[in-house]
Amino acid sequence: MFKNYIKVTLRNLLKHKGYSFINILGLTIGLTSCFLILLYVLDELSFDRFHEKADSIYRLNWDFKYSNNEGIGPGTPPPLAAALVDELPEITASIRLYQVSDMIVRYEDKFFNEPNIIAADSNLFDFFSFNLIEGNRETALDEPNSVILTKETARKYFGDDPAVGKIVTIGDDNTKFWGTYNKIFKVSGVVENIPKNSHFRFDFLTSMPSHPQVAYFDWSWIWMQVATWLPAAKRHSRCVPYS
Repeated sequence: MFKNYIKVTLRNLLKHKGYSFINILGLTIGLTSCFLILLYVLDELSFDRFHEKADSIYRLNWDFKYSNNEGIGPGTPPPLAAALVDELPEITASIRLYQVSDMIVRYEDKFFNEPNIIAADSNLFDFFSFNLIEGNRETALDEPNSVILTKETARKYFGDDPAVGKIVTIGDDNTKFWGTYNKIFKVSGVVENIPKNSHFRFDFLTSMPSHPQVAYFDWSWIWMQVATWLPAAKRHSRCVPYS
């Protein structure tokens, strides 16, 4: 009986070729569209889910309205993170990231223009679950002029040699900031390559004290160049539930 159904179906398709073509084409487009939308939604929902504390980390944004422009941005002033920890008992920690401008990075006779350099406070690994495969996660970002590389970047500069302890220069003689910038960096760690479904990515992760411009603006509440993250605030007796 099943074979008869197949024969009848094929006979009708061949008998009405134009009608059959339109229906099959519509079905194909519909299924393909649904499949692509599903892939897009799954990719969007997967962002940052590899972090163990993804559900309890919050990035601070700022709402701005200036003249006829308004919107939401991720920029925050440098002193905000420490002020929140100092003044609100419900907030126990904070982390700042700073996007560094493109710089020339050199190691021996190798040099590249690197656009994916960021700076982070030393407690980065308390917030984000990047897999450190070389170095000490507790101290890798403690010292000024420390830098962590991704596995791919370490291989680009050092081949199969161990990366930790190597010396690289980040920046050149034209690199000028508010203060003395020391372009000699020591590799303190290597992390696995950053997943594509991460909302921030880097090739070089430098320690925050390496960049004098951040310290220079540590007084400023209008220099909105760092991003700030907080853990979920703990309940406190002063807190009143929002209703």
